[in-house]
Amino acid sequence: RILIDPNDPQTVYVGAHGDPFTPSASRGLYKTTDGGAHFERILFTNETSGVADMVMHPTNPNRLFVALYDHRRTPYSFVSGGPGSGLFATEDAGVTWTRLSDKKGLPSGTLGRIGLAIALSNPDRMYAKIEAQKNALYRSDDGGVSWQLINENPRFTNNRPFYFQDLAVDTEDPDRLYNIYQPLSVSYDGGVSFDPVPMIPADETKGIHADFHAMWVNPKDPKHFVIGGDGGLGITYDHGKSWYFPETIPVAQFYQIG
Repeated sequence: RILIDPNDPQTVYVGAHGDPFTPSASRGLYKTTDGGAHFERILFTNETSGVADMVMHPTNPNRLFVALYDHRRTPYSFVSGGPGSGLFATEDAGVTWTRLSDKKGLPSGTLGRIGLAIALSNPDRMYAKIEAQKNALYRSDDGGVSWQLINENPRFTNNRPFYFQDLAVDTEDPDRLYNIYQPLSVSYDGGVSFDPVPMIPADETKGIHADFHAMWVNPKDPKHFVIGGDGGLGITYDHGKSWYFPETIPVAQFYQIG
């Protein structure tokens, strides 16, 4: 993730995931105040933990939430989660940090990858999809101070969090939450329940390839959003009732060449 201070475009936060194959100090959260000429690392746990996700408060750019992700990858194995994982918060633009814990409602024990989202229309509403001993969706209604488990249905809390762990919120309705993974599901009640086929009919994908990894919702028109996945981009202007797939963008995935 890259976040830009809306009041000062010279101040940029860069979340470095790092080389998944090699332990390295080149991970964590970096900050520049001179437009990228110089960077300072302002958040770090260990050499196997990089930034998986981060969000900035929409009206207070000094308030950030950052998810660090401890992971180790080799050509023959993958470890998702470890002591370096965690959810961190700052109120002073990264000068000091607080590591949120189970005392604030988050799961105890070793954590893995965390996906974050904050509601533009109500910043007190936040969501976190957390890989733990039992993967679950958590919600905060007080701006990230405290959290509660809101959904632990394995169908929607992700069976592959190392690969899919993204969320997006409608820009006008804080209860409308998009769960971005193999399919696209949507909640209309703040994550308590999800519609598994909200916009794309089960027998027709309308040109939208599965396995989604990114989503942008228009701040001025929540019916307009763009979703990105293994097959490219899908664009809708009517909450997903119809889709446009721009085939002029030459992107694809290659899995095997013989």
